[in-house]
Amino acid sequence: MTLSHKRIEDTFGAAEQTATYKSKKGADHPQRTLVDKDRAANTSWAKAVFSAFGMAADFSCVPSLPKRRQTQMPVQHDELGIALLNGERFEYDKTQVPEPPTIHLSQDIDQLCKEWESSNLLCVGGRGIPVKYWGEFYKRGKGVKNTAWDALRFIAEECQHYPDTASFWHAFSDGNGKRFSYQQILNCIADRRISAAAQDANDAHTFFDGNLDHPLAQGAFQYTKGGKSYVSSKDDAIAKKWHELLATQPDISSRVLAAQSSSQ
Repeated sequence: MTLSHKRIEDTFGAAEQTATYKSKKGADHPQRTLVDKDRAANTSWAKAVFSAFGMAADFSCVPSLPKRRQTQMPVQHDELGIALLNGERFEYDKTQVPEPPTIHLSQDIDQLCKEWESSNLLCVGGRGIPVKYWGEFYKRGKGVKNTAWDALRFIAEECQHYPDTASFWHAFSDGNGKRFSYQQILNCIADRRISAAAQDANDAHTFFDGNLDHPLAQGAFQYTKGGKSYVSSKDDAIAKKWHELLATQPDISSRVLAAQSSSQ
């Protein structure tokens, strides 16, 4: 028995499945058939080699097929894409961006929330792209609907408000513990946002004594249309400006907190 044959038996066991193929000269050549544990052993061996030479090896991010065959040519200016990933500038070859992953995250809310901040479902230039940034690569792609993307974003961002998915589903389930459907979750989030915006708008009106053009507001609720100046009247617009004021004007936020404390 040869040394290589013995090592195979020591690693994979003595019982082997073989397949026979013929060479160009018609000679029979037996070839051992690989099984699942062979792949695991090969992966472990490859990782050990990478580690021995101090090389990084990431086997988790396997990109789908690119649109065009990869080349070693420098990226042309018109093919250079730039995305901002968590505040980091990421340059990539637009011709090497794969087709969107064939996965329906609207049918798997748990995976959507899991992959939102960190994901290898999509790889660009060997880098895993979190789902929240997919729009950076496909926002001009054909067949991509902004409304559908916004819906996924609403749910994922709502999920971030909870410590875990169990807490999220506790909030988005009926009295019998049955989870809401995708559309029911969207409807629930929309209702909550409408209610929250109405409350914020009411708080702004109360603080400024019903006059959103009050000098203390410093024109925060004004906008220009057709050369004319108007004061916001929609709850969502007022709520957005109100939150900006609270974040940028300490004197206003401190007075609001004082008023809330006195009312308790």
